[in-house]
Amino acid sequence: MTASLLVSIVESSDDGIYSIDLDGIITSWNKGAEQLFGYTAAEAVGTPLATLIPLDRQDEEIAILERVKRGERIHHYETVRQRKDGGLVEISLTVSPIYKPKGNIIGASKIARDISERKKSQQLIVRELTHRTRNLFAVFQAIAARAVDESKTAAEIKYVLNDRLQALARAYEVTAEGGSASLAAILQREFDGFSKQIKFGGCDIVVNPSAAQQFALIITSWQRTR
Repeated sequence: MTASLLVSIVESSDDGIYSIDLDGIITSWNKGAEQLFGYTAAEAVGTPLATLIPLDRQDEEIAILERVKRGERIHHYETVRQRKDGGLVEISLTVSPIYKPKGNIIGASKIARDISERKKSQQLIVRELTHRTRNLFAVFQAIAARAVDESKTAAEIKYVLNDRLQALARAYEVTAEGGSASLAAILQREFDGFSKQIKFGGCDIVVNPSAAQQFALIITSWQRTR
């Protein structure tokens, strides 16, 4: 690979690719780094890399440089850096030592990838999972409270709990496929063993997961009274 081709690849990359010397001074800066951090190459080259590092993370770069001096490579280290406008950006950082032809380490090359959107997506997923888990526990508590009755034997309580939890599981199978649920799909699953005896008709309705769970439990309770 020729030097000009290598330069072209680096310059066309969407990732921020830059290098520093062992004193932490920026020695090269590609277009991706300019887009990521907001500094042009003219502004960045020759300045301390510490400019990009938030005050509460300055010790990170000291530790990274120590590892580089030992010849270590750092893979996909997730951290936060500061843009020219003062805003923070979450990045995945890969760091490699730069060697002289004689083998001496003279600096480090860095590849910084913006992972802000990925982090936001992960946070949304965690919040949604937390919300759904809380709702699920609330449903479990409601089912248990209704199933436990002093007039019932332990076997009867076990039967009712098992029956309703299975109905809830079937409702979750339907909602897991698309978030919302078709009442016809819930009915089909709940009456799967009676497909030749029961027919469904009319306009179908799509409901949210919470309503789907309640509907499934109502159908289960109705089945037990027949």
